[in-house]
Amino acid sequence: MDRDLVQALEDCESGDPDRIISGSTRIIEDASQPENYRAYAFGTRGGAYFKKGDLNLAIADLSESIRLLPLAETFSNRGVVYKHMRQDQRALADFGSAIELDPSVGSAYYHRGALRARMRRVELAMADANEGVRLKPRDAQAYIVRGAILADQGELDRALADHVRAVDLDPSSVDAYLNRGRTYALRGDIREAFVDFMMAVHLDPDSASAHCDRGAIYALLGDFHRASVDFNLTIQLDPNDTRGYMGRGSVHYQMGALDSAIADYTMAVRLDQNNAGAYQGRAEAYLEKGDVDATIADLTEALKLAPTNAVLYNNRAVAYMGKEDYDRAIADCGEAIGCDPKLSTAFIVRGDAYCAKNDFDNAIADYQTGITIGERLPDLYRNLGSAYFAKGDVDRAISNYTEALRRDPQSSRVLRKRAEAYRAKGDDVRALVDFKRAKQINAANEGGPMPEKSMSRPY
Repeated sequence: MDRDLVQALEDCESGDPDRIISGSTRIIEDASQPENYRAYAFGTRGGAYFKKGDLNLAIADLSESIRLLPLAETFSNRGVVYKHMRQDQRALADFGSAIELDPSVGSAYYHRGALRARMRRVELAMADANEGVRLKPRDAQAYIVRGAILADQGELDRALADHVRAVDLDPSSVDAYLNRGRTYALRGDIREAFVDFMMAVHLDPDSASAHCDRGAIYALLGDFHRASVDFNLTIQLDPNDTRGYMGRGSVHYQMGALDSAIADYTMAVRLDQNNAGAYQGRAEAYLEKGDVDATIADLTEALKLAPTNAVLYNNRAVAYMGKEDYDRAIADCGEAIGCDPKLSTAFIVRGDAYCAKNDFDNAIADYQTGITIGERLPDLYRNLGSAYFAKGDVDRAISNYTEALRRDPQSSRVLRKRAEAYRAKGDDVRALVDFKRAKQINAANEGGPMPEKSMSRPY
């Protein structure tokens, strides 16, 4: 074997994408090399192009490698590229070809499992993931894939066990720490999640995903400055990562920078028109700005993409309430309840719509259902009291106002309503006590009472 070929092969095995491309190209352009060497060089260069993000060049090289020498591993590698390009059927075909050629290629199973999970073929995905782990019990990626599928199904303890195993097998894997951190976050273990995301950033400061996940934790903790820094880095490192714009948009929204939030969500929509969450986030910002028509338009687009999402129906119902279109609000709440019978906010919003139509019996029924489901917010009892008061049932009105005040003793609004009920009952003494207390609370609040946010929007 001549010295140039040896050097080219060493470059192919270097791990450095640029050196790999250089060494592979020298082999490919050497017409004297046999087909199996050139097939190897095309496959290796295709992998390097994939690492650099040049997906079309990766597909071209991997396809030529397959033409020259159809190996299971090369089919699996091309399937991974197609998966990243979201050409799902081609990816499935390649993973299937890999398994047909060599049923012992575990990576083909777990990569196909990840793809099937994305396609919501959960049972097939789990079967593939389990087979991947069986065939490659020392491969951290196999556990990462299976853990992610389990986490999506809500099996967080089993998911965490897989991700812990992945970290143990490969302590240098950024993906292992990211997935374990995400599972910790889903479990509510924010400190552990933050530690894992910090480790991921330490291992790869140029990982957009690592900065994005850490930014989400900062935002959750209310540290919007550090969250913004991480989301800005996410976008800088990967301008096509919609999560960076989504995260920054959420931070802008929470800071009251609504125009900036809308701009970020709009960019997320441009990058991925099938992202229901981007439409939902932008709708929230539009609603806060008072642009009800834009809110309804975005939520309608989101529902085309996620037609069984109860929260989207509920949020559109809130927007219809803003237009005083109570019939559409009631209809959307019905759709939300059909999708999720335990979504208490849908009963609350529908109750509000019924009240606006003076249908107090149906309003009371919905409010009571909201309470039964477990939503025991002060405003819910206040609205229920107001519905009873409108029906002339003063005693039940007072009872519910009292329950609301037990949960929020500083609500001057409820105190005034209970005072009105006491006065309607002829109990002027208690009415005067409540009116005075409401006046004292208002005086204690600079500029008057703080505005009460709607309880009905579960964004």
